[in-house]
Amino acid sequence: MNAVSTINDPSRRIANLLGGVISDRYLDTGKQTDVKRIIEAAPGSAVVLEDFLLPGRARCYSDAIKTHPNWQRRYHIRSRERLARVLLDEEKWDATPVSHRFSSADHAYFEHGSDHSSQDLRELLNFAVYGPQLSLWMSLLLCQRLEVNDWEVVRFQRGDYIAAHQDRGDKRICGTVLYLDPSVRDASGGRLGFRHRTHEVRWFTPDFNSLAIFPVSDDHWHEVESWRELTAGRHCLTVSFRPAAATTA
Repeated sequence: MNAVSTINDPSRRIANLLGGVISDRYLDTGKQTDVKRIIEAAPGSAVVLEDFLLPGRARCYSDAIKTHPNWQRRYHIRSRERLARVLLDEEKWDATPVSHRFSSADHAYFEHGSDHSSQDLRELLNFAVYGPQLSLWMSLLLCQRLEVNDWEVVRFQRGDYIAAHQDRGDKRICGTVLYLDPSVRDASGGRLGFRHRTHEVRWFTPDFNSLAIFPVSDDHWHEVESWRELTAGRHCLTVSFRPAAATTA
């Protein structure tokens, strides 16, 4: 990938933009270099960064997501070789053959024209989605200017899962998942599974305040195993990135 040459003094700009949100360890240029080396050494694998946000911010964002009032139940099914995002009721989902099911989960709903989310949730979305902060940090990490492709805030009910898939069909080149459920245990399930080509699946526990980064291409598959807890959990923010559109002077 080509280096991001248009960002002057990136370490200072990173600190100014992300100070107070991302853990100081990931603002340090030496630590960023270490993460780059991990990604370059295993280009076909996912990378999980522990304690990504400052502890206080992670807790505030977690509380904001858990108390968000508007959630929409969604069931996705497969349609031959493409993913059809069809919203089904539970009865129709139960009647769908398992081989045609793709995913089930609760998605946070943000009503157009009004804002029922808390200040902390708005701050999180401004940092990760609407503002340049996370895109800039990812651009420096992957040495390519990136922009947000799509995003969603999700939680899982007991039995929810996502079947193996590749996220093909648009320009995204990488995905991230920020896990914000402090109640996750090893026995909770909901692990992220990642496979490169014909290699074995590697599983990653959705530990609180960790950020998973994984490539998206025809050679990469990822999935989420079934959530085992009796109550809703595995709250997370997923953001995918694509190469930034060229700008004209």
